[in-house]
Amino acid sequence: MKKKALLLILLVSFITTANSQNTRVEKWEEDLNFYRETLEEKHIDLYHTISKEEFKLELQKIKIKLPELSDFKIITEL
Repeated sequence: MKKKALLLILLVSFITTANSQNTRVEKWEEDLNFYRETLEEKHIDLYHTISKEEFKLELQKIKIKLPELSDFKIITEL
């Protein structure tokens, strides 16, 4: 009985951790989309030193790495 209870607790912990990681990644994706949109709207000359395609590619690279990056590392990648 104790083994089943322990197994259930571990399973719930694993599911909760996995869900929070997915939620974290989804929130960062939303933030990065907002970041791009805001820069495109408000920056005086966003594509002066980088093309629009390069900018989108760099953001896409960050989005792909989101699950493995810490919050601090994501910010420094920007």
